[in-house]
Amino acid sequence: MTPMSQGGVRPDALGLTVLSLLGKENPAAIAVESEAGRLTYEQLDLRVNRLARYLRGLGAGPETYVAIMLPRSIDLVVAILAVLRAGAAYVPIDPEYPAERIRFVLADSGSRLLLTDRSQPNHGDLTTVFVDDLAVGAQPVDPPTVLVRPENAAYVIYTSGSTGQPKGVVVSHAAIAPDICAGCRRLSGSPPMIGCYRRHRRVLTCQCGNSSGR
Repeated sequence: MTPMSQGGVRPDALGLTVLSLLGKENPAAIAVESEAGRLTYEQLDLRVNRLARYLRGLGAGPETYVAIMLPRSIDLVVAILAVLRAGAAYVPIDPEYPAERIRFVLADSGSRLLLTDRSQPNHGDLTTVFVDDLAVGAQPVDPPTVLVRPENAAYVIYTSGSTGQPKGVVVSHAAIAPDICAGCRRLSGSPPMIGCYRRHRRVLTCQCGNSSGR
């Protein structure tokens, strides 16, 4: 796998850049919706925290990789955010991929866990977590404590492999933070999502919903 440029963020930055739901300001607002249902910010936050804690208990954390093989759904949103909240990096895998490509991505990425649903086939010795597992629902609702640095991996994306073997590109939190902040600023009136860089003793914070755009 190949590391991606950090998008102009200094590599000596300390602290973390993470996606935060921050449903405290408007917990009853709809956060995610599909034909199968909807979740408010509060409900989404609780589900993410429980799954993140479960993943932490299985060893997920900074510089570990968790494969996610789910169709586009509310469960997929929960899974991605939970992996990030656990401090790990997610590896998205389309369930419609050919079996050979799925095996390759799982092996090449070094994923130690697979988040999926019960409709997917077993993948050998890889530890599999079902998003609807009762053990996940029994976890505490407060978020896990984890330190994520800007240079830590956020996700791994694979090329199509049309000209050879697919190639995995590791994208850091530092690399995606500017895009998150820019997107937040465009979401006027939405509950804020914070991306921050902490460099030495200075904290730079981007808040969407802030009319000043700072």
